[in-house]
Amino acid sequence: MARRNLLLLACILYTPCYAQVSGVACRTNVDCTSYVNSVCDTGAYKCSCLSNYYDSGTTCSPKLNLGVTCTNTVQCLDTNAECTGSKCSCKSSFYDSDLNNGNTAGTCVQKLESGEPCMKEGTTECKPDSSCKSDGQSGLRCTCNDRFYDSNVDAAKGLCLAEINLDNPCTNEGSTTECVPNAECKNLKCVCTSDYFDNNGSSADGTCEI
Repeated sequence: MARRNLLLLACILYTPCYAQVSGVACRTNVDCTSYVNSVCDTGAYKCSCLSNYYDSGTTCSPKLNLGVTCTNTVQCLDTNAECTGSKCSCKSSFYDSDLNNGNTAGTCVQKLESGEPCMKEGTTECKPDSSCKSDGQSGLRCTCNDRFYDSNVDAAKGLCLAEINLDNPCTNEGSTTECVPNAECKNLKCVCTSDYFDNNGSSADGTCEI
């Protein structure tokens, strides 16, 4: 009985294929040679997979590209990706440089701000409440959606904010960008321009009509 227990203990201690890679004790890389693509973490004195590999429980497997089926975020190669809907996908602040064309060679790129050039209409390149559209002059740019405006007003690279309703405070005197259609920022409040009237009278949140 004692001999059998010793053999069982030896299997547990010295047969690495039955343990997670990260659970195997080591002092040098030589101790991790049973696991391809692993090294000894001399801080923790445990085997660890190389940066482009993940611990699958029995070996170090290659991390997965965008669009590949996954079960856990640790399996995804791109540091700005996560396992969502059983696939490695870019986090919400990033987009796939392949523009979700179905291949797996893309990388996660920071979403573009309003006014920045973009590549293709109908993609996820732009930050929230903006879309890739033709600017009518130089090509495609991230443009705030209807009923939103660029927080930098007439400049680029701002956030797309909801248009300000009538009789509410605004910040850019004389600008028509911040306010709802046919209104301007006057005395730091959104009011209808001279050719329009507020259909809500003196109350807030009306619309400007002829």
